[in-house]
Amino acid sequence: MIGGALINATAFVGGSYVAKYLSGDKNSVEEEKRHDLAVEKYQAAYEKYQENRAKLLDWIAANDRIKKEANQNLIGTDYALKLYKKAHSEELDMKEPHFSNFFKPSTQQKQVHQGDLLFLPYGKLFRKVYKYALAVVDVASRFKAAEPLTSKESSEVSKALQTKYKRGPLRWPKNLQVDPGPEFRGETKEMTKHDVRIRRGNINVHRDQGIVERFNRTLGEHLSSLIQARDELQRQNKINRMGEEASRSCFSIKSWRQD
Repeated sequence: MIGGALINATAFVGGSYVAKYLSGDKNSVEEEKRHDLAVEKYQAAYEKYQENRAKLLDWIAANDRIKKEANQNLIGTDYALKLYKKAHSEELDMKEPHFSNFFKPSTQQKQVHQGDLLFLPYGKLFRKVYKYALAVVDVASRFKAAEPLTSKESSEVSKALQTKYKRGPLRWPKNLQVDPGPEFRGETKEMTKHDVRIRRGNINVHRDQGIVERFNRTLGEHLSSLIQARDELQRQNKINRMGEEASRSCFSIKSWRQD
């Protein structure tokens, strides 16, 4: 848990669930229970989807005729599913579930959001170097979400916002509070299509973005500690490997001398 936000083990990889409801008053507690129940249902549905997908792929791999007849993108077509149903008298549900199908935020969670960028410690994943994270916090409910960025160009920030709100559970707010930086200008104006009013704060007035900046600070501290722990583990593994190699070298020299 990071300041009430669940951070996926893949460190912000797109499509990962990165939001968690904070408890507060009675309504918030009830909302949190509803949210946690939705998480359980979503996880069960996703496991079933993965099971069906593996079942279909295994059947395809074991059937040479099907592999020859089907297209390369077999899993994304209805052709393989029809053949599977005909052979097994069983219909597989191959529609990937999304968390937004299981949880709908309350109406008060759609009023005001705060957005800000966090400078990330060096992290490379799948040949991409993520330098920033776009953090969004719902002011009323304290829902938190984050999305990785390779740059802070307004085009990438705009795309990250659209991805975040499309994935859920956050929904487009009526007002989005951001700092006056250039990353929230330009193509970010596309948000007006969703009837979102962008309010830019004042330079060096941190209270305008106080909630999201507090989340960024907590998140940054946690990520730094994770990276330090990772580096220490890598250093220790390197030392252990050097010790093993030295032992093997000594054994080889000893065996050579005996020969």
